[in-house]
Amino acid sequence: MKVIFLQDVKNQGKRGQIKEVPDGYANNFLIKNKKAVYASPENISKLNGQQNLEAKKAAEILEEAKQLKNKLASTKTIVQFSEHVGPDGRLNGSVTAKEIADQLAKQFNLAVDKRKLQLPQPIKTIGLHEVPAKLHTQVSAMIKVNVSELN
Repeated sequence: MKVIFLQDVKNQGKRGQIKEVPDGYANNFLIKNKKAVYASPENISKLNGQQNLEAKKAAEILEEAKQLKNKLASTKTIVQFSEHVGPDGRLNGSVTAKEIADQLAKQFNLAVDKRKLQLPQPIKTIGLHEVPAKLHTQVSAMIKVNVSELN
């Protein structure tokens, strides 16, 4: 019997996959537990419609990430911080990924999730720093952060 998997089933199939399975397994386990439906022409058509919709959404998300990358790559997009500096030239505190994301929203009205910033350690020195950001699986960007001494 051909079924369309509604969710991943270990060692059987992935969500959205159409596969031939034994009748008893399909009726008594997959369909009963709403893990699959019969592969009727109507259900196959619904599946194709859902897959097309998901592909459109994925393309929109990718395009948004590319646009955000272009805005971040602009020479005008430099996140400014003014911090207290100790006598050895190091910051008394540090600049974290959360603060960078907040300042991007405040200074340039760009929404970047702090978890997408790949900052291995908080910034503790003054100067210009580049912070890598993974905006999408296919799109990465560099965010320029300038930390200066507070007057």
